[in-house]
Amino acid sequence: MSISIKNRLSDGYILCGLVLLNTAVKGWFIGQNSLSGDEPFSVYHAQMEVADIVRLLSTGNNPPLYEILLHYWIKLFGISELSVRMPSLIFSSVSAMYIFLLGKTYLNRNIALFSTAIFIFSNYHITLSHESRVYALLGMLTLISLHSYLSILSSALKIESGRFYGRFLLLGCINSLLIYGHYFGFIVLIFQCLYALFNFRIFKPYWREICLTVLIILVAYIPNVSIVIHRFSDSKSGTWIPVPNGFDSLYWMLVVFCNAPITTVFVLLVFMANILKIIRLLFVGNKSDSAKIKQFMFMWFWVIVLTMFVISFKMSIFLDRYLMVGAVMFPLSIVVAIDLWAKYPKLQLLMGSTLVIFFGFTCKPDMANRSEVRSAVELLKEKKSGETVVFVCPDWMDLNVAYYYNRNSFENFNAIDIKHNIHQFLKKDNVFPITNATLIPKFLSKNVRHVLFLDNVSSFHYPQNNVEQTLRREFNEVKSVDFHGGLRVLEFKRE
Repeated sequence: MSISIKNRLSDGYILCGLVLLNTAVKGWFIGQNSLSGDEPFSVYHAQMEVADIVRLLSTGNNPPLYEILLHYWIKLFGISELSVRMPSLIFSSVSAMYIFLLGKTYLNRNIALFSTAIFIFSNYHITLSHESRVYALLGMLTLISLHSYLSILSSALKIESGRFYGRFLLLGCINSLLIYGHYFGFIVLIFQCLYALFNFRIFKPYWREICLTVLIILVAYIPNVSIVIHRFSDSKSGTWIPVPNGFDSLYWMLVVFCNAPITTVFVLLVFMANILKIIRLLFVGNKSDSAKIKQFMFMWFWVIVLTMFVISFKMSIFLDRYLMVGAVMFPLSIVVAIDLWAKYPKLQLLMGSTLVIFFGFTCKPDMANRSEVRSAVELLKEKKSGETVVFVCPDWMDLNVAYYYNRNSFENFNAIDIKHNIHQFLKKDNVFPITNATLIPKFLSKNVRHVLFLDNVSSFHYPQNNVEQTLRREFNEVKSVDFHGGLRVLEFKRE
């Protein structure tokens, strides 16, 4: 057996082992936490017919690709927590494979190993692989797009003869899926276009293939163009995401990507010790092919994150999950920095191993969202009697509550009046999602003696909603039970 075949087999075994390790680490506690945040939104809509999914999501901030994929998955496996999160785990495992392939194909095996290990033990990626949301899919498609783009760049740098229509065709298809997955997928397209423009001489021989790629994306996205324009116009009014608090926000975002402050300090020291080589890599011309690839990988994370950080002072979008298209390259950017700095193989091995150990020891595979909606709703059901009135605030918790209060009511969707069936069921059982205290008299008669209030940080979502204060004036508080993340169940009785 030749050495090259042995090496390929060895790489194949390593890759399989890493993918299995990723699946084990991220799948260990995947069903432990309750569905929370926007997860019930995705699961609820994914139950509907594809035409209804497309129609309903066109009015919001969610392109339909993920919910369409989840729709077919639910038909096969149902809507349990474990079932609806499994696609995200699969996307994460494919992402681990592509991080290894990016490192091994375009740089070297050590970079591939260390960067994949960092990805596996990243709490950021663990959290998003535990969510029935689009972000793990967005990361996977970004990595596949990068692999396709770098295969073109690598061939162009080597001035290989022939046309590469197949590779450009694949890039066009993947990038079309990206922007149907999330609007932040456009960042991938913009970065790739800008990089090609700044390296015009490299890409010039492939102008026909580039035109083909652009044409594929334009034709594929025609049905969604008017929706994107409308959503972009609405976004100018601002978002709920707070404006960054200067460089503190940037530092704490790095902590999110690094698991803990100690790992963040180590990473920053590597970058600071390497700053002159990084500047040379980014700005000095006449680079080798390998240096060009390193430049691309290093720039991908930092340019995207810093650009979104700056934009957020005008239109706040600096949220960890929104940074996924850049964050998937964070592991590679760190190891590339180590590779630039530590020229001796033993020192590279020591630095890379130390970084992986830091990530391994700070890894929390059970953290995810730590939502306790399931426990809170079980407490409501336990304490509720026939005459009890239950208030839920904020009102968008209705889907979360319905999912755990009565699974049949959650599955009884209405594609026209979107929450009608759920609200009718909850109303029959005296459960009322509300936005503020002015709605309380509508559902509360003088004869009611017992009230339960499920409060999910309502003072943040609806400032001065006065629900708790109004109930305290009308009733005596009996008990308050606190759950993780500010979720509470308050019990009131009238003497």
